[in-house]
Amino acid sequence: MADKSVKGFPDTWGQHGVPLIDHKGPSSYVSGGEVIDAPFLGPRIYAFIVGGLTNSGTYRVDAIYGGTGLRNSVSLKWTVASTGQEVTSGTNLSSETVRLLVIGG
Repeated sequence: MADKSVKGFPDTWGQHGVPLIDHKGPSSYVSGGEVIDAPFLGPRIYAFIVGGLTNSGTYRVDAIYGGTGLRNSVSLKWTVASTGQEVTSGTNLSSETVRLLVIGG
């Protein structure tokens, strides 16, 4: 995947890494979410990830944390924006991009 930091956006707030990332979708989605391990999107640990709609508006991407506290990995769950249904396993999302705000611990 070709993730790119958005230039000109502050990459720290206080002592927290906070990159703004344009994240490209996976070529083959896995049900339950696309697993993202730190530091894939910037910080070494994730405190919070803000997702949203993809560039086309077809999909919504939300972070699933799987527990409490800081995480070394999270899953990005892709859903169809118009229905709220999770994307089917094997769907090619590589033409989609979502902007993510990643707050690191």
